[in-house]
Amino acid sequence: EALHEQVSFGVLGYPAGPARSYLEAVTGWQAKRFGWQGDPAWIVPTSGVIAALKTAIQAFTAPGDSVLIQPPVYVHFHEDVTLNGRRIAPAPLVLEDGRYRFDAASIAPCGQQSRKPIRQHGNEHAVAQHPVMINGCRRM
Repeated sequence: EALHEQVSFGVLGYPAGPARSYLEAVTGWQAKRFGWQGDPAWIVPTSGVIAALKTAIQAFTAPGDSVLIQPPVYVHFHEDVTLNGRRIAPAPLVLEDGRYRFDAASIAPCGQQSRKPIRQHGNEHAVAQHPVMINGCRRM
């Protein structure tokens, strides 16, 4: 009876989207941390980083396009690009004093390899927190 009652109620999973307060917290954090004022409507919940990565690759590139990665990266940041028929445009991070740092000079040639390149953020834990990111990828 309890199962029938719950099924009849019609709510069988998570609500239809994040609360407005959550969206405002995310955009507020972006503004405070990066000076980037995003619209809460731009935030798209996903089931996880990998699903978001694959979706962004398919949405923003075509087979044969390049996707910039900055190794060292999580294996999916490399494999999912090639599995989707895209090419890797590597721009490795530089290891300096035991820490990796961004090398702006390594990015310039990568953007020339494709008519519509995208960039994957190399830290899978910060993907959803980087400014101008669209579920792990950013248009160049």
